[in-house]
Amino acid sequence: MEFYIVMLMTMIIAFALRVAAIKGDLVPSWVGRLFGRPKLEEALTEAAAELGLKVQFDKTSILQRINRIRLYGRVDGQEVSLEQDVGSVRGLGRDEAGGFLRISPPRGVAHHIQVRREDVVSGLKKLFVGADIQTGDRAFDKALRIEGDSEAGVIGVFDCEMRRLLYQRVGLGDWVVDGEGIRLKLGRLPPSVATVTGLLREGVELSRHFDRDDSVEDRLCRNLRLETNIGVRVRNLEMLLGTPRTHRIQLAIMDAASDPAWDVSVRAAEALGLEGQARLASAAASAPPPIAKRAVAALGRLNNEEARAAVRMAIEHPDETVAASAAATAAELRDAGAVPALGAALSSSRGSAVRIAAAKALGLLGSEASRIALAARVQDGDPGVALAAIAALARCGSVDDIVALLDVEQGGDRKLRAAARNAIASIQAQLDSREPGWLSVAEQQAADGALSLDTSAPMGSLSMGGRSARSTG
Repeated sequence: MEFYIVMLMTMIIAFALRVAAIKGDLVPSWVGRLFGRPKLEEALTEAAAELGLKVQFDKTSILQRINRIRLYGRVDGQEVSLEQDVGSVRGLGRDEAGGFLRISPPRGVAHHIQVRREDVVSGLKKLFVGADIQTGDRAFDKALRIEGDSEAGVIGVFDCEMRRLLYQRVGLGDWVVDGEGIRLKLGRLPPSVATVTGLLREGVELSRHFDRDDSVEDRLCRNLRLETNIGVRVRNLEMLLGTPRTHRIQLAIMDAASDPAWDVSVRAAEALGLEGQARLASAAASAPPPIAKRAVAALGRLNNEEARAAVRMAIEHPDETVAASAAATAAELRDAGAVPALGAALSSSRGSAVRIAAAKALGLLGSEASRIALAARVQDGDPGVALAAIAALARCGSVDDIVALLDVEQGGDRKLRAAARNAIASIQAQLDSREPGWLSVAEQQAADGALSLDTSAPMGSLSMGGRSARSTG
């Protein structure tokens, strides 16, 4: 009997404390935390009153504790619904929560888009499934994972205002936007009126951002023109270049060719071809090295006199990677007019990469001036340059270059000697069908002499160790 009396008194005291806490009576703070109205419940109720929303409570337990609150109605004319768990256990002031925010579907959503914060799971998904959609905003792309059924559609939507809205609120849960509406799966919502009202208003703003009649093409063109982030402008341009070329897209690309950012303007100029040639020539001379190299390659594809002249100038570019790229491009174009610039680069004091590229280019061009420039560098102080010059002579050399190669063959570097012997053999193979005379190189030098041209032997053969030698063909 005493047990039941104690239980009844405990229940009466708990109920009284609960009522007192709700009404704000003077009770110890720990009582308010344990039995009082949770902060999140208060925040949701106050936010509903501020926004003019209706409130629905789901209650349970003998003390009629509220487990779930639903706010619904219109915010700025848009249908919204926010359901939030406020938790079944609130000991020591804890407010466990989870729920959903739903906003009526906007008209402008033709695709499915999902946004979530990057975590370990999304990192593994990138590794095994593939990368998500990149907007070009590095900070945004690093923090969030975006998936959708249309890359161009997603990139067109994600302008600076959209990225701001999602970046601010995506930490609260995962966003899904499609024809069924805007839905945010909530985690633990902070117990703050400002947070709740801000979330609802920004969700409505997000919906209105979608609720436009403009097409994907319109959005891409607008972003390309108005975005301040260069990476985002590049991504929007890439999407435009991948769509059928309409008159409006052509105008947008032409405008982009004069963009102050080299990365944007060079890509646009590439797409324009001859119309963008002036911008490409300027980029090859003045843009940062990676973009300058891209411009040089684009000029090579144009392959007209103005483009070739710009490539020749790029051989003198202060950045060695650009200069080497220009030398290779000039060789691909078979531009005989580039020989003076290539010869100057080969004989200069620039780095090995530029000089080796110049030697290879001269070997491919194969003019008389090319051979003279190459023969002068077969004993260059840089072994890499010397080997490149010898290899180039093997491709384009003539009998006039044999003396220089024989001098190398007598040198002390084994690689250079072997390269010189191979070059002489290659020149012999080329001369057999064009000039009288043969060349031969002994496997080992004779003890009494080195290789030399035998001017007294018939048909210009070689003498070795004082003996005339002729190949058998």
